[in-house]
Amino acid sequence: MKNSDIEQLAFGSWPVPEVYLAEIGRVGVVWRSLEAFVNICLAKLAGLDIEDPKGLILFEHLSLPQKLDLPGALGEQLAPDYPNLENLSDAISKIKSAQKLRNEFMHKTVSYDEKEKALKMAVGSAREKLKVEVRTVALTEIKRATVEISEAMRALYKVVLMRDVPPAWE
Repeated sequence: MKNSDIEQLAFGSWPVPEVYLAEIGRVGVVWRSLEAFVNICLAKLAGLDIEDPKGLILFEHLSLPQKLDLPGALGEQLAPDYPNLENLSDAISKIKSAQKLRNEFMHKTVSYDEKEKALKMAVGSAREKLKVEVRTVALTEIKRATVEISEAMRALYKVVLMRDVPPAWE
């Protein structure tokens, strides 16, 4: 298919209504911003210039759990000189909690039930025995994930950069 053909496509509410697609997309974009900010904070805590490409080289390909182990250890070493890092573990906890919410919408299958006019999510587990359920997802659940991701980033911003950033929606 040519680019001109692609440009003419109108997906509309496929595969689910656009209001849900927009919010799920927002979760992904805000999450990626948080991950990039975690990398910047790690570089700063490690004493690297945030424009130095070594930070990107060192941190970009680590998993999030690996990344979140680093600020705790770095913060512990720096805490005597930087008392603002006292609440670093709280910020890390918020990131972990936000990750769970993000994973709900990035790693599960969703579909739209026209009859019920509701977004449905298939949730399954195969640990020891198979468990499968389909549950209804409210738009507020998706928005809550975005809010919590943003709150986690704001907490990290406050602890590492000592700046209180207002929420984007205010």
